Amino acid sequence: MAFAKLTIILGAAVLLFCTVLPVPSYGQNDSTVTDTTLSVDKLAKDPKAFADREIMVTGVVGAVVPKQKIFTIIDQSEYAECKVVTCARYEIPIDFSGKLPDPEQVVVVTGKLVQPQPGRFLFKAKRVEIIK
Repeated sequence: MAFAKLTIILGAAVLLFCTVLPVPSYGQNDSTVTDTTLSVDKLAKDPKAFADREIMVTGVVGAVVPKQKIFTIIDQSEYAECKVVTCARYEIPIDFSGKLPDPEQVVVVTGKLVQPQPGRFLFKAKRVEIIK
């Protein structure tokens, strides 16, 4: 019973934080970003600039919802400051069909940021690499 409540609470938290507010984009019209790994904060501040392009993002795993195959990542620098996954300004929801990482692991996620609904973004991951 307690596990079911925890799963529901985590699912609600992920849905609550699945909105990454778009900010007007400036430039960057090519279709891929291959020479840079983005931080969560950089991606969340200007998601439209990176939407529908294959990119790499580094972050710390926050919430994990195994039934939905979703987890969130927060910015590494924010995690380093506060030492908990609940202090971040932004969370990026990651949709991944493989083995999900554990909370507080540092990961590099490769895939595309898609916009399933206006004003909402979801990162469709092809690959998740655990750094530590």
